[in-house]
Amino acid sequence: MQTVMASRNAVENFLEKIGLERYGTRFLTQGYDRIIDLCILDEEDLDSLSIRERDDRFKILDAASLIDVADWLQHLDLDHESCYMERLRAEGIITIRDVKSREWSDELLDSLEIMIPGHRKRVKSAATFLKWHSAKEPDTRVVVLGYWGQPPGLKDNPHPFLCVQGHLKSDTGEDARSSELTEFIVDSGSDVVTATESLIQSLQLEYLRNVDSRGPYSTANKPLYRGILKLGTEEFEVEVIPEQVTSVGHVVMRKFKHLIDGKFHYWLKDDKPDETQPPHEEPE
Repeated sequence: MQTVMASRNAVENFLEKIGLERYGTRFLTQGYDRIIDLCILDEEDLDSLSIRERDDRFKILDAASLIDVADWLQHLDLDHESCYMERLRAEGIITIRDVKSREWSDELLDSLEIMIPGHRKRVKSAATFLKWHSAKEPDTRVVVLGYWGQPPGLKDNPHPFLCVQGHLKSDTGEDARSSELTEFIVDSGSDVVTATESLIQSLQLEYLRNVDSRGPYSTANKPLYRGILKLGTEEFEVEVIPEQVTSVGHVVMRKFKHLIDGKFHYWLKDDKPDETQPPHEEPE
């Protein structure tokens, strides 16, 4: 895929082409409003833009690396030199990714027949600048990005919680009932998923049985439901009990590998089956 855009509203056109136009205002108000801003976009930029969805981050960085070299030449005010475009394409330099992957030696510039001294210096300097700002390839092991946040209903708590966004569903398949994108607290002390009573009822989750749910101060007898949790592209069956907040427990966490830093909680694919999983216990 090549992304070719007019200079006017370039960033909005770029986002529209990949179906993420909802981020347009966010990009423009934060000053990401030119082609060159997209060419040097990286993970830290997406952090500052508060773009947390793993699939959206991947799509943006991937599409940015595939911006057509024609847009780069336009940024350099060299688009009027059609021979440069033809020679770049003949050399296999078609996208920004190609520009970043090449060594811009005098030999390469000679083969491209960019001989005018000012143009030669401009191209070499701009290409070197792009190489210095090469974004890392998105980690394909990352299923979803968690983060530190304050979920609704817990705003009065002074401490942030690890959170992750996902969907709770009634079943697998396209015809299943599904929640909107929902914020879950990561509760490693729990072995079930919790959801509000209203959400459980709206999804019409399958009732399994009643269980004793043990909290820090008391035990309550609560209904246990079957549901499907979707995190990123991964779906799996979970047991759900009603609570005032939505959360995921350690049974869900064990399905992934985890990396947590000061900004994000990376949920990584775990290709090895969990052979050490303990026997099922009554949910707490």
